[in-house]
Amino acid sequence: MVLTFLVLTMIPHPVVSQQAGLSEGQTAQYQVSGDPDLTVNVTRSELIVIDVQGTIIMIRDTDMYTDGSSNTEIVQLDLATGQSNATFQGYYFAIRPGIGVGDPIYPGSDVVVQRNESRRYAGSSRQVNVYDNFTDSSESITYYWDRETGIYTEIVRSQGGLSFHVNMSSTNIWTPDQQIPPDTGSFYLDPLLIVGVLGVGVLCVYLFRVRRGSRERAH
Repeated sequence: MVLTFLVLTMIPHPVVSQQAGLSEGQTAQYQVSGDPDLTVNVTRSELIVIDVQGTIIMIRDTDMYTDGSSNTEIVQLDLATGQSNATFQGYYFAIRPGIGVGDPIYPGSDVVVQRNESRRYAGSSRQVNVYDNFTDSSESITYYWDRETGIYTEIVRSQGGLSFHVNMSSTNIWTPDQQIPPDTGSFYLDPLLIVGVLGVGVLCVYLFRVRRGSRERAH
């Protein structure tokens, strides 16, 4: 993945077993925005899990460019070691699932979760693990990973006045929240209200007929 040169490069490789939080067939799509010098003209990215064996996850990673072309790479990552065969060192598309503040993203790593947040991704409110890396006053990068599954959900980077943003836009890993649609001028009628209105209407008709019959008999 061309974008992977933006991701962590300082993670050591300890050896501790940890099960993956992803499974074969799961996918995620990302929107990419920012300055071309950082995005290298990538506008979208897609991640497809093609195999999971214990702690080892293999994905098909495709970048889509502004000119309509694309580039695909098969990437393998071992959550027990942090080792990956990505073209660019440091492409860690997933971390250990279920970890919390103070835990290393891989066993023994110097990179640890600094905080947890609730953020919306792909139509759902998710608990995410966050890591901030400030190399100097002019450069910073923040990573977000879904806490439950470990998959990355967002990357935000700034460097020398330039910016870069990758954000998960859709996925089949979780189901979007059920939300009340915005008001479009339509309204909802409660069944009890309908029954009540009909009952009043029937009663009015009955009383009208009774009163009318009484008048006719009086004449």
